[in-house]
Amino acid sequence: MEHLTEYIVVGVYLAFMAAVGVVMKRFNTNSDDYFRSGARSTWWLMGPSLMMSMTSASVFTASTGAIFEAGLSPLSANVAQVFTGLILGTFLAAWFRQTRAVTGPEVIRERFGPVTQQVFAYLNMIMQPIYGAFQLLGLGIFVSAVFGFPLWIVVLVLGIVVGIYSVSGGKWAVMATDFLQSLTMYPVMILVSILCLLKFESIGDFFMQAGDAGLLTVVHENGSFRDGAYTWKWIFAVFALQFVAQLQLGWASRFFTAKDGPEAKKAALFMTAIGLFSLAFFIIPTFTSKILYADQIANYTGLIAKPVEAAYVVACKNLLPAGMMGLVIVAMFSATASSMDTGLNSNSGVIVRNVVPPIRHLMKKPGLNGLQELKMARSVSVLLCIFVIGLSLYLSTAKDKGLFELLLGFAARVQFPISLPLLLALFIRSAPRTCVIFSMGSGLILPWLMQPVVENWLGIKLDFADRVILIAACTVSGFVLSYLFKKLESPEDTAKTVGFYKKMRTPVNFEEEIGHGNDEDQLLTIGRLTLILAGGFLALILVPNDAGGRLLIVGLSAGVASVGLVLVLLARKLKRKRLTQMP
Repeated sequence: MEHLTEYIVVGVYLAFMAAVGVVMKRFNTNSDDYFRSGARSTWWLMGPSLMMSMTSASVFTASTGAIFEAGLSPLSANVAQVFTGLILGTFLAAWFRQTRAVTGPEVIRERFGPVTQQVFAYLNMIMQPIYGAFQLLGLGIFVSAVFGFPLWIVVLVLGIVVGIYSVSGGKWAVMATDFLQSLTMYPVMILVSILCLLKFESIGDFFMQAGDAGLLTVVHENGSFRDGAYTWKWIFAVFALQFVAQLQLGWASRFFTAKDGPEAKKAALFMTAIGLFSLAFFIIPTFTSKILYADQIANYTGLIAKPVEAAYVVACKNLLPAGMMGLVIVAMFSATASSMDTGLNSNSGVIVRNVVPPIRHLMKKPGLNGLQELKMARSVSVLLCIFVIGLSLYLSTAKDKGLFELLLGFAARVQFPISLPLLLALFIRSAPRTCVIFSMGSGLILPWLMQPVVENWLGIKLDFADRVILIAACTVSGFVLSYLFKKLESPEDTAKTVGFYKKMRTPVNFEEEIGHGNDEDQLLTIGRLTLILAGGFLALILVPNDAGGRLLIVGLSAGVASVGLVLVLLARKLKRKRLTQMP
C-alpha cells in the first residue's frame, strides 16, 4: 500500500502527542494555569514555543511558494522578525510580562478603558480564528500534496485532530508539544537541506545555479508580478506589516507565561536565534525544487490552488529516506496546532475572561470561579475549532489566489489597522484612551470607502503597497484625531494611564507575586518525553532503507536523545540542590 509507512508514522506520532496533552494536563489546577501556564514558564521552554507559533505549515507552503516564484524578495517578513526579536529581547518582552495580565484584552482595558477592551475582545474573537483557519489551510495543502487526497478531506480530518489536542491540556500542553515539535521539525529541515546540497557539485555550484534561475533576486521590476508584488515598495510594506504586528501591545500575551521580565527577554532572544538559524533551511530545499524538480510542480495542478506552494514537499519527497516524510508531516501538523492555539486556547481565554463577565453582569448572574472558567474555556475552544475548520474549508475553494496572497491581504486589511495604534500607544504615553477606537475605526473603514474613489474617480490603480500606505494614513489620522477628545478624560483615567506605564516598567518579583516555581518538574517531564521521542525516531531504522538512510535516522535519534538527557540531568541537579537546602 502506497504511503503505508507515512500513515503508520503519522498515526503513532499523533497518539504520542495526544498522550503529551494528557501528561501535561496535571500541570493545570486552575484557569490561570490553562491560559498562561501559571506564569511559571522558563525561557528554554518558551523560546521554541514562540518560534513554533510563528512557524506553521503555511511557512512551508505559502512562503516557500513565494520564494519559488520570486527568490529572496518574500524574506522581508523574516528580516522584520529578526529585528523585532532583538527589540523584544532587549526590553519589550520584559515590559509585556510586567503588565501582569492573563489575557491580551486585560492589558487593553488597563491602558485604554473598558469600551476599547470590549471592542478589542470581540475583534480578537473573530480575527484570531480566521488566522487559525489560514494555518490549517496551509497544513492541508502540505498534506494533500504528499498523499494526493482532496484538500477538503485533509482540512476536515486534520482540523478535528488539532482541536482535540489543542483543547485538552491548555497552555502547558501547547508549549510541551511545541518543544517536542522543534526537536522534530528543525533536525528534519537541516537533514533535507544537507541532502539538497549533496545534489550539487559544491555550495558554489548551488548558488550559481540558483542565480541562473533568478532565485537570488531581491527586487523585481514593477509589473513583473501581479498587484505590484516583490518591488521595493512591496518589500517595505511587508516589512512594516510584520514589524508592527510583532511589537504591538495586543500580542503582549505571548510573554504572559514567563516567570518574570528577564525570563521573557531570554525567551525572545532564544526565539530570534532559532529563527535566524533556521532561515537557510527554508530556502535551500525551495531553491533545489526550482533548479532540479520544477517539472514535478506541474503535477499538483488541480490538486491545490497554487502548485508552486508544493515546492518544499517536492524536495522532501525526492530526497528523504523512507519513513522520514512522515516526520515532516507530523512536524507540520504540530506547528500548525501551535498556531491554531492562537485561535483556540488563547482566544477561549479572551472570551471567558473578557467577553463573558460583562454579559453575566448585565444578566445579574454571579461571576465564574476558576474551575467553572476552566470548563467553559474548553467548551468555547471546541466551538472555535468548528468555526476554524469551516472557514478553512471555505478558503480552500479560492482559485485565483494562493495562500501567501490571502495571508498578506488579511494582514494588511484587518491586522495592520488594529495593530498600528497599539504600537504607537505603547511608546506615546500622551495618547488618549480613545486613540485605539478612533484609529481602528479609521483604518478599517475609510480605506474601503476611499479606494474606489481613488481608482475610479482619480484613475489611480492602487497595488498592494499603495493600499498598505492608504491604510496606514487612515489609521494614523484617526490616532491624531483622538487628541481632540483627550480633554474629556477624567483625572481617574489619567491616573490609570500613568499607573499602567509605571507597572509595565516595574520588575516582577516572582517569589512574592507567583510563589514557587516548577522548573525541576518542567525539565524532568519534558526531558523524559524527549527521550521517548528519540526512541520513536530510532524505531524508523526498521523501515527498509539503505545504510546511508539508516545512518541518518540514527544520527537524528542520537541528537534528540542528547537534548532529553541534558534536560533530565539538569532536573536531577536542581533536585539535589533543593534537597541540600532543606532544613
